[in-house]
Amino acid sequence: MEGKKDSQIAFRIEDSLARQFRVECALRGEKLTTVLIRAIKEYIARGKTEEKPE
Repeated sequence: MEGKKDSQIAFRIEDSLARQFRVECALRGEKLTTVLIRAIKEYIARGKTEEKPE
């Protein structure tokens, strides 16, 4: 049985936003990757229910 293949995404954000994100994740006891994956999945799910411009 083959495992899932992971991909890596790199992007740049402002330092202050990155700091706030790290602090918020730490305060909630969550990993950055877990929060980002959840946000991406929610974004995709919303896209499937919204009407697309023609």
